[in-house]
Amino acid sequence: MHSHVVLSRRSVAIAGTLTLGGMTGCANVAATHMIPESFGSLKRSDKTAQVVVDTAKANDHFKNWVVDAEFRSAIEQSLVKANLFKEVSQSDRSDYRLKVTVTSVSNFWGVEARGAVNTTWELIDLSRREPIWKDVVQSEAVATISDGFAGSTRVRVMYERALKDNIRKGISQLSTAM
Repeated sequence: MHSHVVLSRRSVAIAGTLTLGGMTGCANVAATHMIPESFGSLKRSDKTAQVVVDTAKANDHFKNWVVDAEFRSAIEQSLVKANLFKEVSQSDRSDYRLKVTVTSVSNFWGVEARGAVNTTWELIDLSRREPIWKDVVQSEAVATISDGFAGSTRVRVMYERALKDNIRKGISQLSTAM
């Protein structure tokens, strides 16, 4: 009888670990899933830009899901797709530096994964070493069980949607300021 109880507790512990693993996940958000489909009518600049991402203020949950390099790549690819600048590169010789700082993240996950990502977008003229534009961008997203049975899928989809919306809004706001 005693061995049966131990086996049951061990089974419960294993099942709980597997469930928690499914809720927290391992698959990071991919750049390709953060690129907006369209941007509407945008102004175009004949200048070049370098993108820098700062997630130091983001919570650990966000950092476990979103890799800085993937977020930066999504912004770079989105800028290229939007045709906003003549060129987007990682060169310090660019005309502008676009700094995107994650200022806050809130998230709740369960049957639904809900989250909000707030960023500050700042365009710096590198020849003058001064900001020429700065704005706050807020985005929210929800992923439901229809987006994925596993909790980890819902969390990943929620972050992808929130960041895609943030990038779309950031590029739109940047374009109107240029």
